[in-house]
Parts: sequence; C-alpha cells; structure tokens
Amino acid sequence: MTVFVKCGFYFFFRDELANFLNKLETHHFVSKTALQKICKEMLAFAEKVHNSCVTTLVNQLEVMDLPDNQCQILRAALAENPFEELQQDFRSYYLLDKHIKISPAFKFVEPTEIRLGTGTGKKCSFQYVSIVDTLCVIVTDPGFKSEKRSEDGMLRGVRDGSAYSENTFFKENKDAFAIEMYSDAVELSISLGASKGKHKIVNVYFSLAELPKGINSKTENKFLVLSVKDSHLKIYRQEIYKPLLEDLKKLEAGVAVNGHSVKAGLLCHLGDNLESHIISGIKQSFSGGYVCRQCHIQHGDLPQIR
Repeated sequence: MTVFVKCGFYFFFRDELANFLNKLETHHFVSKTALQKICKEMLAFAEKVHNSCVTTLVNQLEVMDLPDNQCQILRAALAENPFEELQQDFRSYYLLDKHIKISPAFKFVEPTEIRLGTGTGKKCSFQYVSIVDTLCVIVTDPGFKSEKRSEDGMLRGVRDGSAYSENTFFKENKDAFAIEMYSDAVELSISLGASKGKHKIVNVYFSLAELPKGINSKTENKFLVLSVKDSHLKIYRQEIYKPLLEDLKKLEAGVAVNGHSVKAGLLCHLGDNLESHIISGIKQSFSGGYVCRQCHIQHGDLPQIR
C-alpha cells in the first residue's frame, strides 16, 4: 500500500506541480526566484494540511475496531509524506528544470547548440530545436486532432486558399501537414544609444495549419525552431538555415512516427516588411528606391501621384 501511494499520488502531484510552475514561467513570465518561493510556500502549506489529515485519521483508527496488523499497515502508509520529498525534489529551480526535461509527462524537445566560425572575432553559435522532433511530439499527442478543410468553399483557414490548393507538394500529398513559419527580431537591450543592435536576436517559429483555430491562435502553440544573434545571421546565413532546410526536406520525404509515414511541407514564411526582405535577401532600406514589392512606383514618383 505504501508503494501504491508513492507511485500513484506522488508522481501525479509532482508532474502537476511542475506543469503549474512551468506555466507561471512561460505564460505569465514569473521569475525563477519567485517560482522557487511559490513552490516552497505551496509545499509547506500542503505538508501542514497533510499532517493535519493524518492526525485525524490516526485518531479515528484508534476508536475503530480493526485488527492490529491492519492498523499497522494503515499507519505505515499514512506516515509516508510525499510533500517532504517534493520539497527536496524541487528545492531549486535547477532541479525543477531538470525534472521537466527528463520527465516523460512533458515530452521536452532539447535544443541543440550549433557552433559557427569566428567571423566576428569571437566564437559564434546558435540554438536549433529540431522541427522534426517537435512535429512528431505534436501529432502523437493524445489530444491532437487535425482540423479539416472547408467543404462549402468558404475561406476559414489558410488551407482553403489558393496558396495551398495550387501548391504542387500538397496536391500530390493530400495527408501532408502544412507548416507556417514566422520569424522576427527582438532587441533584448534598450534600442537607443551605443548598444543598439548589439543584443538583437532573431527567432524563428512554426505552427501547423491543421491545428484548430482556437489552439493555433495562442502564442504557446507557436513553436521555436531556432534562435540566433542578428549579427551572426548576417555572416553565417547559409550555415544557420542549413539544419532547418535539411529537416524540411526530411519532412517532405516522410518520417516514421509510430509505424506510419508522416509528411509535412512549408506552406509560407511570414514576417513584417523588414524581416521579409532579410529572408529574401533583398534591400533592407525603405527610404529610397521602390516603395514596395508589389508595384514599380518609386519614392521620387510619390509627389506626382494624386
């Protein structure tokens, strides 16, 4: 009976607590120090409640007419306090992060640090999260359900448009997943003064067009693919995008998931005006020359347009 309490309630509560603390950090941006304090206070409170309940139950056992051997078994089971062990397991946020990485309940996809050259005078590297591994985790989730295309001709999603229906890959692979990729740069320090651009990071994310709209519209379902400093991307563009392109080729050919071949193709790459120009490898200045990519009007022609 003691083993049942340990294997059942303990592991369930441990994973639920870790999931709660992880959501506080990733969804509500609670700091690591605050998480450690919250975890400590929650477990201390739960331990007091547990001890109070155990005391009440032990008192009830004394007045119940039960055989001595059964009373001993129950007392031994009640003596197990899972909250004491949880306080040890989560006594630091390092141990909490470690548990999330190794626990099968979270299906953590480990990022890989890929080293580059020394073109900037320092050792350069970037973080890459395998899009193949992430997609396999998504499609094997018990709650995953692919949203179907519109059957009445109404535009309800990107797969109802011509970009999807006229795509050769998706014509030939009706069951393939459609990948929507998005990238943007973020300035981690103040964007004014001498430090401008010094800590600028470019993040690339992806999502699946098959995810239901209520799920796909949440930022938590935009999955990180790679993260790199903008200054490194300007020098090592080919090397940085190489693992991503290789994984996209694997997905187009098909990867084995639970004995089935799963295919996916890139439907679009989204970004603002500047990011679109960076990805396309065209000019990144918008104060002269052509106004946009859709017409041939130049800035010098604007005063003459009525």
